[in-house]
Amino acid sequence: MLTAGLVAGGILYGKQIAAFAVKEKEKENEPGKPEPGPDNTNNTNTNPGTNPKPASGAFPRRMLFISVTKYMYLNPLTAGTGTADRPTNAANALAFQWRVPQDKDNNQLFVLSDSATGKDERLPMKNVLQGTYQEFCQTSRPQDRVLIYFGGHAIEKDGKAYLAPMEAELDGEEWEKTLIPLDQFYDEVKKCKATQKVVVWDVCRYNPERGKVRPGSEPMSEALYKALTTAPPDVQVITSCKAGENALEFTQLRPDGFASRLVYSGSAFLEAVKLPPPVVPNAPKTSVTQADPLPVADWHATLVKRTTNIGTQAEKVGSGGKQTVMLTGAAPATLTAPDGTEKVATRFSFPQAPKGASQAEIRSVESEFMLPPLKPELSEVALAEFPFPADVMKDFAPDATLGEIRSDKEKYKLRNAVLRSFDKLREKWASGAGTTKIRDTVNGPINDALKAAVKEEQKFWAVSIADLELVLGALTDMAAERQSEPSKRWQAHYDFALASVKARLAYMNEYNKLLGNLMTESLPPLDAKLGQDGYTLVASETLKSGKEIKKMAEEAQTLFGEISAKYKGTPWAIQAKQEKAVAIGLNWKPASLKKE
Repeated sequence: MLTAGLVAGGILYGKQIAAFAVKEKEKENEPGKPEPGPDNTNNTNTNPGTNPKPASGAFPRRMLFISVTKYMYLNPLTAGTGTADRPTNAANALAFQWRVPQDKDNNQLFVLSDSATGKDERLPMKNVLQGTYQEFCQTSRPQDRVLIYFGGHAIEKDGKAYLAPMEAELDGEEWEKTLIPLDQFYDEVKKCKATQKVVVWDVCRYNPERGKVRPGSEPMSEALYKALTTAPPDVQVITSCKAGENALEFTQLRPDGFASRLVYSGSAFLEAVKLPPPVVPNAPKTSVTQADPLPVADWHATLVKRTTNIGTQAEKVGSGGKQTVMLTGAAPATLTAPDGTEKVATRFSFPQAPKGASQAEIRSVESEFMLPPLKPELSEVALAEFPFPADVMKDFAPDATLGEIRSDKEKYKLRNAVLRSFDKLREKWASGAGTTKIRDTVNGPINDALKAAVKEEQKFWAVSIADLELVLGALTDMAAERQSEPSKRWQAHYDFALASVKARLAYMNEYNKLLGNLMTESLPPLDAKLGQDGYTLVASETLKSGKEIKKMAEEAQTLFGEISAKYKGTPWAIQAKQEKAVAIGLNWKPASLKKE
């Protein structure tokens, strides 16, 4: 039945399927609810590092899903809204459809996702990501049919292709050390003994509802596409887009043709994966046996139709783009027969991130200088989770408590100026403040009522810009004290505060400039043929502001670069790299905002 259903690959389902899909979506918002499986279990590693007894009735199938969305320095990807981990949900849905064992004593679904929570939460750093796919390949048996999914950034640079773990960088002297060469990954796949091997690349992802706030998310290049699809012999490769395209992702998209409560969120490819198999009237009944291959060709045909449909719906609201799911390579002509007497494949433990300074020590530093994200769509990553070298952090030990510093303003003039700057930035970016009420969308037409509302909003920005200018002046006046400050901890705090104030002051001016464009109606024209009736605010690599603001933004970027180099191996370096990678520019993009 599965094979027959996948062959059809229909997109427009009846009311029954639409209702089922809605129910599945609703489950995602129920925290702690297990995903459907053969025994209603989820993908929890119930028996790591063991080689259990044979399972004669189990299908010889395994899956590894790797999802990286919370990039430290590259463009963050959209994991999806709601409390559930949508990549894990998609993995469970496909494993259930394809009869991948998920029993207590034989769980062959492995998920490494940075959007998982609780005991399943893991950081897909380089050593963790590499170790995971190596273990998966090494523990697969000759009779196994395996699939490896990678959702994240893939990079082509200087003629070579790489996979990007969460700490990946694209610049600096050691950028190559932060990436995983694609040929190393394919070497492990080549050595894998599995009889059928499928690799899925959900890369070059871009969310048109957000724009690009950091490097990454560029369209698939010809060179990258060639590298991804040049796999070892007998390996099937699916890419979620082809050269010249992006793989789409969304914050929330309500497509036509489905129940009104159905919402696409996160990777469009994974949303297509999660949909139930299409119902085919009068289709011949077939049975799936243990000897059957993973139905990749039929699945591909279904995914092409589903992602095309999603893209068509997205275009109607101005968030579309062409996305073509591609299949290359072929499975071996003859597959190894299942052997029910062989022990099940080993359930391995996920590698752990390297250890470093104590989390309490890092949290102490973090509490002093961390700021809310410049833009709401930028995820906050807890710095205490990262392995900062203990021998480096000892040089940044505190010499006074915050209470002592705040109570003695004469002794700690510089430190109090730094704390005041952090306090002011947190105030402006606090939940409910003006910076968290930035207009993401503007419904047309631009009329007097809208202009009056915008004029009122500009009062907040005028006051806030004046406040930050005073803060910047106070920090600048402390430049001499910065040179004589004995604590490396507070030297780093000062440097980060100065860069942050300049960056956020430039951002405030840029947004205020965009509000001014609404007042003067200096906006791109709307295309009625595309149903465009308003604008969305998107990131831009270039600023619309004048020379002084552009210069301030450039100075901030330079300071962040100096911090990342000077304080290498510390929380300030990581945060400065993140801030440096953020695009401060903004732009109004025509869009269709009317809800049909």
